Amino acid sequence: MKSDRAVTVVFVVLLSTWVCVAEDPMTPPGPPGSEAASMKTLNQVEPRTLIDAIPYTITNSGSYYLTRNLTTSAETNGIVIEADDVTLDLNGFILSGTPSAWCGIALGTQTNRNITIRNGVVRGWGQSGVSLQDGLNCRLAGITAFDNASLGGAGISVGEEWELEDCFAYKNLSIGIEVGDHSRARNCKARWNMGNGFHSGIGSILEKCVSVENANDGFFGQTLSAVLDCVSIGNTNNGIYLGPNSIAEGNLCGQNGGHGIMTGGGSRVARNLVSQSGGDGIQAGGGCRVDRNHVTGNGGAGVAAGWWTRVDGNHAYDNGIGFRADDGSRANLFVGNSAAANETNYVTSADANFGDIVLTNTLGTNFYFSNPWGNFDLQE
Repeated sequence: MKSDRAVTVVFVVLLSTWVCVAEDPMTPPGPPGSEAASMKTLNQVEPRTLIDAIPYTITNSGSYYLTRNLTTSAETNGIVIEADDVTLDLNGFILSGTPSAWCGIALGTQTNRNITIRNGVVRGWGQSGVSLQDGLNCRLAGITAFDNASLGGAGISVGEEWELEDCFAYKNLSIGIEVGDHSRARNCKARWNMGNGFHSGIGSILEKCVSVENANDGFFGQTLSAVLDCVSIGNTNNGIYLGPNSIAEGNLCGQNGGHGIMTGGGSRVARNLVSQSGGDGIQAGGGCRVDRNHVTGNGGAGVAAGWWTRVDGNHAYDNGIGFRADDGSRANLFVGNSAAANETNYVTSADANFGDIVLTNTLGTNFYFSNPWGNFDLQE
């Protein structure tokens, strides 16, 4: 019996010693190189700073985050970033202001580097919901801007060299999304804003974006801009307006109050479907190329083009006019197009250059047409 009692005492002492050692915080979680030894806390992986009230100014590089909705009524900005190398994660929460407040998120210096802002909502700010000056390697993702800009600005406004993705501007009292020169917006949406849905600077790209029922142009781009694979529907003015030497390609435009697509000189307009515009489907300035578009049901011309413009391979159906050369225009070229069921299929100008306009009801079956530059007037 004494021997058994001694064994029990030794076992209890050893067990207590093991428990104490296991609970010692200085004890390694496992042998070097084991999975347990390599595990780190969230703060070790990405040390982050909590923002629990606004206004708040970020003056040091690092990662910042929210854990609840934040509101201010002061005449100030919500969060101001005054440092490079900053990540701000709204974590799905809302930054709310009032008409007397300024901007939800703003930069405090002229040019910032390596800024990422993501995942949340800014609403009710008197100026822009997000106002960010020029940047380098800066990104905005997953931000919704709602009911901002009662004093001017935009739902979302960024300067040069920004990347925007998956952002949404909704019911702002000015422009929905504004991007500066050499910036890009992808997979973004703008609806029911009181200005342009999208407004982009020189050398900018808007791609796979949607602009619906805004109070001015759906997309407005300055010189050397590109609008690619976008949708523009029901906007008060033009579906897409682009300055000179720009590209509109692969877009769907419908039911816009002005022209479907309007471009400055030297631009390329290709592979778009444009329908039910109040004005022309496509109105191209001098020196443009307009090709492989489908224009239907527009109140003005399906395609209207001026001096030095080439219009080829397009199809116009059920417009006021199928194809129209601007009065007095010359040195342009309308070739290889087809027109059907327009009030007038082709309106030429005295000095404009149209390939032969061939009535299809004169061709019969298995026809051969020797002029490769001809245009077709589709007749029953």
